[in-house]
Amino acid sequence: MRYFTALTLLVFLGLWWLSPDTATTAVTTGSNVHPTWSEAAILSDAPQGAERPYIAAGAGERLLLVYTQIDGGAAAYPTYRLSNNFGTTWTAPAPIYNASGDSRQVHAVLDQNNNGHAVWREGPFEIRYAAQSDWGGAVSTLLFSSDVGVPSFPKLVASGSGQLDAVWAGLRLPEDNNSNIFHTFSTNNGATWQTASVVASTLPSSLFPSLAVGPDGTRHVVWAEETALGNERIMYAQGTVAGSTITWSEAIIVSNPNLPYTTSPTVVMHNNAVQVFYTWRDDQGNNEVYQYIYLAICATNCANPDNWVSASGNPVSGTLVGANTNDPFYVESTAVVNQGCLYSYFHGTNPTDPNVNQNSEIVWGINSCGLGWDDGRDQTTEYNSRSLYPALATHDDWLFLVYESAPLGAGYRQVHFRRAQVDIVPLSRLYLPIIRR
Repeated sequence: MRYFTALTLLVFLGLWWLSPDTATTAVTTGSNVHPTWSEAAILSDAPQGAERPYIAAGAGERLLLVYTQIDGGAAAYPTYRLSNNFGTTWTAPAPIYNASGDSRQVHAVLDQNNNGHAVWREGPFEIRYAAQSDWGGAVSTLLFSSDVGVPSFPKLVASGSGQLDAVWAGLRLPEDNNSNIFHTFSTNNGATWQTASVVASTLPSSLFPSLAVGPDGTRHVVWAEETALGNERIMYAQGTVAGSTITWSEAIIVSNPNLPYTTSPTVVMHNNAVQVFYTWRDDQGNNEVYQYIYLAICATNCANPDNWVSASGNPVSGTLVGANTNDPFYVESTAVVNQGCLYSYFHGTNPTDPNVNQNSEIVWGINSCGLGWDDGRDQTTEYNSRSLYPALATHDDWLFLVYESAPLGAGYRQVHFRRAQVDIVPLSRLYLPIIRR
């Protein structure tokens, strides 16, 4: 009697036979294809709501949550909470910047030493930064100031030893009368910053920047650019750092040229390729209803527009989603890479189901595992609520999700947190079928 493993037969027939102990222990909370999320935990208690949460994951089960707490009138504070056990327990909410003024649109990261760094818009004209060692007081670093327009949506990335990069949209000079995308960087964990530079002098107006740093140190920046016709397209530029200077490539269009209104991009690195998710808002008379998430990919020499391709399966969001007319108007997405899989989550209504309240906005999820983008999307939150602006983080085999949410008619939204532990069964843990003769 002989025993042999029939790997060829397994591949062609798709029969994955597992031993009983592997079958019961391989999957924990959920699979990589369809994560099983925990019940939502409400992590804010702002009197007039909490806005735009972001979450970062670091070593030692460290999580950093930041959001804007609204206390009424012009009183808005960048707030943070920490967890050292992947979100099982959290520190009490505390202010990042405790000074008079209106502080909003906070974004934060954890560096290689698990220390926090935050950027935000201060008042109507400033972008400010503070390291965690200065949080809770009135100490901050001014990164940008303009008395001619409101800068918006700063983003921060930590990479390498002591490296921080920040981008935002803002007016450069009074005669511009249009916003540009700005960038600055620090090589000493935020102790000093280089003078901000304009990524691209494009007209008429640049909005919603997103930044990723490649394994070779190249900076990849995307944003939404208004056109003279009032539409938007997704632009890309890459930056190369040499000492204290950065050189930017010419800005190029990376969104589908057949989609006239594309906005709200987010960029991540996956398999050494640049991955850009963005929203297409249909302009055929139903602007608020018909929206989709698309994906553009570049594997090499991304300053060349010919090297960008549209992902197979576009729109990756599947069937259409929608957004309420004025709040938030756009569907927005977030993305991370976990164990070789690319995940994207986004909010939106479900116009294809006439039986649900179209004021309900859901957080939906898709990923590149299993059958890829065609494997269907997951409904993460419930109907009869408004759940908006999801943000993802990941570490080891965990996914972490935060978003704004409140039941329909309940008033102010608060920050909700969920987590999912996912398991991709590696080949080394599979027991192949045994054929006996």
